[in-house]
Amino acid sequence: MAPWRSLPIIFAFLIPLLGAWPAIAQDDDDVDYQRDPATIRQDIQSWSQRWNAEHERKVGEEVAREVDKAYGLVDWPEQMQRVTEIVNRLAKVSDRPNVQYDVGILDTGIPNAMAITGGYIRVTRGLLDMVQSDDELAGVLGHEMAHNTLFHGLRQAERDAKWQKWEMIALLGILVGAGLSGDAGVLQSLDLVTLSMFARMGVLSSYSRRYEHEADWTGLRYTHEAGYNATGFYTFMERLMSYELTNQVVLPRDDPGRKWDSHPLTTQRLAEIRSYFSQQGLTFNRAAVCDGFVATVRQSEVAEGLRVWEVLFHNQVVYQLSSEPVGGQSPGERAQSIADRINSLVQRRGIDVPSLGIRKSSGVITLHGLACINVDEVDAKLLGMSVPDYTDAVYKAFRSAVYAAERTSRDGL
Repeated sequence: MAPWRSLPIIFAFLIPLLGAWPAIAQDDDDVDYQRDPATIRQDIQSWSQRWNAEHERKVGEEVAREVDKAYGLVDWPEQMQRVTEIVNRLAKVSDRPNVQYDVGILDTGIPNAMAITGGYIRVTRGLLDMVQSDDELAGVLGHEMAHNTLFHGLRQAERDAKWQKWEMIALLGILVGAGLSGDAGVLQSLDLVTLSMFARMGVLSSYSRRYEHEADWTGLRYTHEAGYNATGFYTFMERLMSYELTNQVVLPRDDPGRKWDSHPLTTQRLAEIRSYFSQQGLTFNRAAVCDGFVATVRQSEVAEGLRVWEVLFHNQVVYQLSSEPVGGQSPGERAQSIADRINSLVQRRGIDVPSLGIRKSSGVITLHGLACINVDEVDAKLLGMSVPDYTDAVYKAFRSAVYAAERTSRDGL
């Protein structure tokens, strides 16, 4: 049975709340939202006086119980400890530090996360399998926590007095934007009568778009202030968008069901997330939060009886060294020195294809304008090449390896 197929009616609220409502579909992600922390904190004080924390927790507990029953919870102690520690660290710097968070891992391979009003946060097995670092996981959890601290569920519920009691509970429980970007598979489990009923309720997706942007921006602040690298939220969301496209999670724009589809990730939303770094003066460093952006060394047999040291990046050979010592260093020591230089620059400055440079005539490969590989004549002779020609070959190999690392970080391939 498909993982969403057996879910109770409560999950149907993800569809209209996140969906692209026809009357405003052309607006896409072009919505205004609050970014100023001081103003946000004032608003939170006002909302805290409006809604009773005990009631909020009680409603969330009821909904969380239904969610856990629908999916089942995974007994995964190591990951539970990991998630809990990150949530606690984020909570200390959040705008509602007194909220006691309850976390759980849902038993589905679909990568997703949800915030339930009252401090309940759920992540899936699939999400934990997809994240490549604690920084990425912290970015996701910061986003979900922001939904809770900003009272998104209660604010949305207040907008429409037409909700019945059971509908209100469901809406309060599954926040606007509860899933990171939604799942079109939900549509397959709902009949058209149900969909049309939700449509008549008139819940507009502009609210969900604004709330998603608010949660993105505020969650990035929590992530950074908790000491995590906020780049991780961008890289994970970028990979999630690739996953959705590869697995056809997002319905085509001409699909009749798209009007009820969960709000998809878009390049514009990613660009908005990326803008956080320039506006806050933060360094965007993909290499610091994703797998594979590391230089290593090994000794390989390139011909019978001939073993040489190699420098690799993303497990691809970028430089081969002669077996002769140079400047008092053995080949192994030289190889490690090159790898250490690359890794030091990558961790401090990051790396992408445009950041690589070449000084062909002098035999230098640069990263952000700084020398990272100095091609030695004895190494060029190993391959029967001149220094300029070997430098060009090394540059191309390095570019290819960096491109492969970037692709892995985006697509998880």
